[in-house]
Amino acid sequence: PQLGIKGNVPAFSNWWMKFQVNFVKAGTTKALSIDKFNATAIDVDGDNASIVENVKLDKATSVSLSPYSVLTVPATPLTACPEDTKLGLPVMCPDWRGLGFTTKKDGKTKDCKTCNNTGYLFSTCGHPWTGSDIAASGTIQNAVGIDTNAVNNMATFTYNSTDQITFTYGATSGAVVSNAGARLNSLWFKSFPLQPTGTLPLHLTDFSAAYQSAAVILKWRTANERNFSHFDLERSSNGKTYDELAVVFSGENTAAEKNYTYTDKNLNTAIPLFYYRLKMVDRNGAVTYSQVQVIRLTENKNTVRVVAYPNPVTDRLLLTMPSGWTGQKAVAQLYTLCGILVKSVPFASVNNNETIDMAQLNKGVYVLNISCQDKSVQAKILKN
Repeated sequence: PQLGIKGNVPAFSNWWMKFQVNFVKAGTTKALSIDKFNATAIDVDGDNASIVENVKLDKATSVSLSPYSVLTVPATPLTACPEDTKLGLPVMCPDWRGLGFTTKKDGKTKDCKTCNNTGYLFSTCGHPWTGSDIAASGTIQNAVGIDTNAVNNMATFTYNSTDQITFTYGATSGAVVSNAGARLNSLWFKSFPLQPTGTLPLHLTDFSAAYQSAAVILKWRTANERNFSHFDLERSSNGKTYDELAVVFSGENTAAEKNYTYTDKNLNTAIPLFYYRLKMVDRNGAVTYSQVQVIRLTENKNTVRVVAYPNPVTDRLLLTMPSGWTGQKAVAQLYTLCGILVKSVPFASVNNNETIDMAQLNKGVYVLNISCQDKSVQAKILKN
């Protein structure tokens, strides 16, 4: 829709419009709950003079941005748990195998009862995360048209188990009077590759990993393979050094969607975590890496958790450490989704609460790994 203020927009004004979408069974008015879906806001930008657009999706589970995003996402607000009214923040569910993916292990739907497949828990009470109102704001700079390749101005919101969503589009103006107050807005019920067009030798639309029957099942999907050669599937046991696990050739290049699957059965169960990534090679030798997928092979009663908040974070990341680690040596490491170590913070004697300075890091998604003796925990951190 196009909404806003016609004619000249007064300085320091704001405007908004709220929408509600209900899902119903086809041909009826009966509410239909959707297990999981994405909604991507496109072209959240400005007018090159004064106006800044914004979008807010109520009760979204999470939001994803491009590593090159210019959007601002405020820190996740404290949210009341509907089960016990305690205020909390989202923390990753330890029973949700694989970071960012559901617990479908053998082609059948296997729900995670711990988090109800949201992937997150309330930090205070451990109940399944029910989502929060997540907003994203653009910059004054204008992005031309509704461009599905303009990932800098996109935000993909994830929802779990809902039959209704409510979202708000709006904008604000600064000190300069503008005549571009009638703004185009676009929300697509799908996700997009959040890498800029041209940086990949193909369009990698999905890459997932799941632990099933003593093996790790890796699946990925591509579109528009042009001048592409092959994949090197790489694995690591420490998230730093990777070894080649397999070479998968593309075959005939095509613009059509293609699906790939590889099963890793050669697993040392003494290693608690494995990291996987795709090295994508085109026919000219150019190389690009996928994001890293992390799989935990073993679970036990001594599983530990670290609460990291706020997430998304702007300056300081606050860590609530396991009580059993107090006084011990530990190290926190931050990796890009390509597996590059960008920050390492040692703790000579762990306190209950520690901090990591994130102010100098670029915007984007990072994998946080904290190790103490023979135990380690991971979480995805969004830096604004």
